[in-house]
Amino acid sequence: MSGLIRHSLTRIVPVVRSNVMQKATTISGPPKNRVPFSQKLMLGGTMCGLIVAPMLWILANVKYYKNPTGAEPEAE
Repeated sequence: MSGLIRHSLTRIVPVVRSNVMQKATTISGPPKNRVPFSQKLMLGGTMCGLIVAPMLWILANVKYYKNPTGAEPEAE
């Protein structure tokens, strides 16, 4: 049984190896297109704003999270 498996593997492995292609993914050197500083600033500001906006919304509405409309106030 092991001879049958060994024989089939010796025939399959070279076929599988030939289908695997190695590809370099490292890119070095200067960029092809220069991105203007104003565009970088606008994109950075938009990203920061979109990340911070939900946090500011929650902080501005904490009172509604603590005591939703219609809920009984907690007795202290």
